[in-house]
Amino acid sequence: MKPTPMCLFLAAIATLFINGCQETKQVHAPTASGKISIDEPAVTPTPATTIWQGEWLAQVKEMSLADSSEQRPEITELLQYAEADLNREPPTIVNKAVLPASGDPHDYFSMGPYWWPNPDTEDGLPYVRRDGQFNKENLNDMQSLGTVISTVRRLGLAYYLTGDERYAQQASLWLRTFFLDEATRMNPHLRYSQAIPGKCEGRSIGMIDTWSLPTMLDAVTLLQGSPYWTAQDESDFRQWVSDLLDWFLHSDYAAIESSQRNNHSVWYFAQVGAYGIFSGRGEEIRQLYVEKVPELTQQISPDGSMPEELSRTRPLHYTTFCLQAFLDIQAVCDEVDLELTDQQVRVHQAVSYLGYYMDHPDQWPYKEMRKNDARDLWTVFRRAGTRFDDPRCSVWEQEAPPPSKKDMYMRLVFAPPPSIETL
Repeated sequence: MKPTPMCLFLAAIATLFINGCQETKQVHAPTASGKISIDEPAVTPTPATTIWQGEWLAQVKEMSLADSSEQRPEITELLQYAEADLNREPPTIVNKAVLPASGDPHDYFSMGPYWWPNPDTEDGLPYVRRDGQFNKENLNDMQSLGTVISTVRRLGLAYYLTGDERYAQQASLWLRTFFLDEATRMNPHLRYSQAIPGKCEGRSIGMIDTWSLPTMLDAVTLLQGSPYWTAQDESDFRQWVSDLLDWFLHSDYAAIESSQRNNHSVWYFAQVGAYGIFSGRGEEIRQLYVEKVPELTQQISPDGSMPEELSRTRPLHYTTFCLQAFLDIQAVCDEVDLELTDQQVRVHQAVSYLGYYMDHPDQWPYKEMRKNDARDLWTVFRRAGTRFDDPRCSVWEQEAPPPSKKDMYMRLVFAPPPSIETL
């Protein structure tokens, strides 16, 4: 098999880097444990990220510094979007058309995304569920929070790779506006998330609304050292995350969400783990994971399928989504020095299950509501390939739908899988 374009590109840029910077030590792809081995410490310090691969980020930065004339296309796209972000005003949690039941604009509020006005009643209440059919009118604060997360991720990564303080300054403004400033801050809870008009003011499953927040925490870590993100900012934000973790662990929603038999419980523990690492509560998380995480593995059948996700109207999407959470959990396990062997085996089997259908797409037996409904499938294969040292994932990643231009930068935070030629 011929080398893939990505492999050729990485080989070329690595050669340029090694020849142009003799002080740099060799950095290898992650081993089966998910850690990237380094012969000697890299010149660029490894950032203390959790989900994003810090060792790989340091290598990407060194390669970009070694030969700026051969800038990776992912960096080019990232900086184009980050430059546009510099001219945008941050949204606020308090600027919303509909208030939650509490009446407090600082409380996060969203409505169930698959719920629609009742066609059989005059006032449209109570709303009725249409699984897989997204009602954009129900986004509310979900949209604002998502915008903050994606913007801070871009700006934080752009700052880390370039050292341009403009990016750190803008990221800090967005963070303070949405999470810290008294006039505009979000209260650290999701009590009124995924409400259903005519039924309830909030639901436990709304805890999944913040599923992508852990990756933003990694971007915040990349801001350290900037004068625009002060030690007080850092302390205040870590306390905000710790308060959110307390609510996740002790609210009346916690027991319900953590015991779900589908992606909701997996994302619950993925989030709790990341929040604990970020707020300095790693030992607490380790104990929780030892007790609770092995139960999650039972959601994956011996053949690698996940029946609860496959029963949905968007089976490929939900299987991919759940696998992302399992991979996040394993990243947290790395941080707390916890090896859950059975879970690793099952997750690897689940990845192989999807990989089989990448090789045999006509054999996928499940009905899909949408075509090409797997925009993050490439991420799963990229991460799994390095974690499990599985060269097949290199092929599957390239067969999967590629990331959009706006998300291409995510290739910068996860190392590519080993090449199939190593088999």
